[in-house]
Amino acid sequence: MRSSFAARLFILGLLFAAAACNDTAGPTGDTSVGSSSLQTGSAVASAAGGVVYQLGDFALYVPAAADGPRAVLVALGGPNTRAIATGEPFGAPFPPVEAALQVMGASLRALADQQRIAILGTALAAMPDGVGSDQQIVNAIAAGAAASGHPGLSTAPLLLFGLSGGGPEASGLAARHPDRVAGLLLKAPLEVAVLSTEAQRGVPTFMALAEFDVFVDNAALGRAFAANRAGGALWAMATEPGVPHFSFSPTLRTATLAWLGSVIDRRVAGSSSRLRTAVEQSGWLGDQLTGKASPWGAFSGDRSAASWFPTRGAAEQWQVLMGL
Repeated sequence: MRSSFAARLFILGLLFAAAACNDTAGPTGDTSVGSSSLQTGSAVASAAGGVVYQLGDFALYVPAAADGPRAVLVALGGPNTRAIATGEPFGAPFPPVEAALQVMGASLRALADQQRIAILGTALAAMPDGVGSDQQIVNAIAAGAAASGHPGLSTAPLLLFGLSGGGPEASGLAARHPDRVAGLLLKAPLEVAVLSTEAQRGVPTFMALAEFDVFVDNAALGRAFAANRAGGALWAMATEPGVPHFSFSPTLRTATLAWLGSVIDRRVAGSSSRLRTAVEQSGWLGDQLTGKASPWGAFSGDRSAASWFPTRGAAEQWQVLMGL
């Protein structure tokens, strides 16, 4: 299992690295990743209206808001997710994928402005799943908090977005620190964590798969979803029909933004660092086979096998993404 996972990760890394070599260089900055290299950050204006802080292999987008950000979206890849914060190239293997990711990045920055959240991205592809990577992320957020003059970022709730090879660390970080994570979004992750505690299962999670994925074991991910959901985890899963691993379609983009917005509204309590509890009975459920969605209390199928959503809007976009 591990050797197969490593092989898939290696191939994906080669594809993204080769594409990145052909892209125009992004914003400059210190490329070391130790905590000592993250004590200062250079700031540049962003077309979206916020400010980007260069933090070595990380970058932090901070929206223009007098009260400062109330949460941090941490994007891990796979692709160069620093591009979500800066607009630089993602290093996608094909031009249409790069274009789609650029639109996604711009949409996420717009969401950050609307919802008053910061975005942290990294040029480190497929960070290893473990406490070492967790600490690098924490260090980068702390450096961004100091550079931006928003100390509250150091303890702000996290939204985790794991794309492809970034999925294992995003999923692992959520499992190791569930009390700080408002939500977890996974796009074609190579692996996901198996949850064993109530706190872990209380983190709303949305996993989007691609029907024609040759890098990811969709069947294994489906089994992981079923096991976590059967244990009471607030998880949802969708398999987008007719698309490959690298696809980032407008339908997926819309579903991503709807889900993130719903989680922010339900989980992030105003300007504080306190997270609201996600109550299962207050959400919506979606039948994996029929695509039918309804409020938890009105759902007539097997609740323990159905996808869970924080709002009706998120459930409706899941239906569109599933094509049912």
